[in-house]
Amino acid sequence: MTSPVFLHELGPEIYQQLSLEEIEQIHIAEQLYWQNKPKKSYYIAVQGSKTKNGGTVQATFDSVLVQNLAIARVGDEVLYPDGSKAKIISGADCAQMIDGVSTAIVGNLLDNNDEIIESPNTTCAIVIYADAVKPQDFLDHESF
Repeated sequence: MTSPVFLHELGPEIYQQLSLEEIEQIHIAEQLYWQNKPKKSYYIAVQGSKTKNGGTVQATFDSVLVQNLAIARVGDEVLYPDGSKAKIISGADCAQMIDGVSTAIVGNLLDNNDEIIESPNTTCAIVIYADAVKPQDFLDHESF
């Protein structure tokens, strides 16, 4: 897939020479490019996120909400139906930190080797394109 001409890359002289129709065509091409570029979305884990082994995330940081749910961070606990608990040990690291602590995302590991597999959050995600370098320590399971 070739990269289209992006409006923000055009100099003011060229931009001023474009017709409204040409600007609209470039804008549509940009949208198609970004919508179809291979990528992976990592949804932010929030209160009520689920783990592979049946645990439920207990997010403690409620100063920032996503869909009215507290955002989970590294160090938050997961509660299991049998009453046992585990801690989130990996996160988005430098890709997203809140109050100096890495945000938890779907795919993060817990200290009992369980994994967050789904989140009630369907609107807020970290998107990483296939041709991009992942942020340092992203999903690093040894960072906590």
